[in-house]
Amino acid sequence: SVRAFTEIMHDHPDMDETKRQEFLKVMVGEMERLSKLITQVLDLEKLESGKQVLHLTELPAEQLVSKIVDAFKPSFEKDAQTIEVRVSTYKTVQVDVDLLERVFVNIIGNAKKYLPSENGSVLITVSEIEKNIQFDIEDNGPGIPMEQRLNVFDKFYQIHQSKKNNVGG
Repeated sequence: SVRAFTEIMHDHPDMDETKRQEFLKVMVGEMERLSKLITQVLDLEKLESGKQVLHLTELPAEQLVSKIVDAFKPSFEKDAQTIEVRVSTYKTVQVDVDLLERVFVNIIGNAKKYLPSENGSVLITVSEIEKNIQFDIEDNGPGIPMEQRLNVFDKFYQIHQSKKNNVGG
């Protein structure tokens, strides 16, 4: 879309300023999205090659989850869906906050995308299992078909199923 908007602006130098600003706003948004995508691909390459440097921070497990859930709440509320956190341990974890936040945002974002439009819900549970902190994320969406579950860890794999608005995940 950036190329199309650029060409339209180039071909119409007398374009109305309001329309030009709308086009520029879309172009900036698309460039930010592409920049994030490139960063994610480069980060994935670092992780896979073992060159990723972890920046570990110690913090309470529920604090990490609560921050992410708070960011999602307005979107869930707007769509009459719920997101909830249940915490049964208040121990601290040592994590790379940015990386783990990215994982949670990705999983919760995908879960939200496939939630039913009525009574959709996501539950995040923080618990301690044999001295380890465990994060469980469950939702009442359609789930991943059994025959595709092993593929979700393949690079760039998307689930092939129909859902409302024909969204693929």
